[in-house]
Amino acid sequence: MKTELLDKLLAAGFSMRIRDDRYSKGLWVCIAQHGRDLEDVEDASDAGDLDMMPATDYLFSAEWLPIVLGNNLLDGLSKLEQRLATLPSEEMTLGSTWSNAVCEALEHLRQISNASKVNYLYLFPEWPYQHE
Repeated sequence: MKTELLDKLLAAGFSMRIRDDRYSKGLWVCIAQHGRDLEDVEDASDAGDLDMMPATDYLFSAEWLPIVLGNNLLDGLSKLEQRLATLPSEEMTLGSTWSNAVCEALEHLRQISNASKVNYLYLFPEWPYQHE
């Protein structure tokens, strides 16, 4: 399997993260300019279901976002390489229009995730222990 585009982005300074899906659907394979953005992807995909489902829908709704879910490592890398192959070659650099758009999309995810931090225990007032 060739990963020329992934190799090019990693050599240019992009960060990559590979991790298990919380519901064992496979492996998340993600690449972005900044590692902190990938941490936000991981946090959003590990959040409670009420927050996680819309976050993952958002992440998988855009075909240009470099985030895929593969059945295994080779499948994930292959899917990400295929996704990257749909982009113009001049976008495969730090600071390109595409890489900046990825940063903006993940920043939006961060802002929405931070704004939606809710203590869902209010749904169960009969519970004797409530965190504030």
